[in-house]
Amino acid sequence: MNILLINHYAGSKAHGMEYRPFYMARSWVELGHRVTIVAASRSHVRTIPPTLRGNYTRESIEGVDYIWLKTPSYEGNGPRRA
Repeated sequence: MNILLINHYAGSKAHGMEYRPFYMARSWVELGHRVTIVAASRSHVRTIPPTLRGNYTRESIEGVDYIWLKTPSYEGNGPRRA
């Protein structure tokens, strides 16, 4: 089965928090599914932002495919965060 998980805060072992989407996706991959996570490039919970090449970047981490969408940086809870 193909699974698409959309979570703007999704992280990974390589990028830091938030880990839940990564570990769920990795478990699905171990069960034989193909999983793609779509996430924002900027997140206040991640330690290391992904390296972007253009408006989006594809990356595979432990069998989980990521699509990082270019998003602006933000501070606090203002409109730029939305």
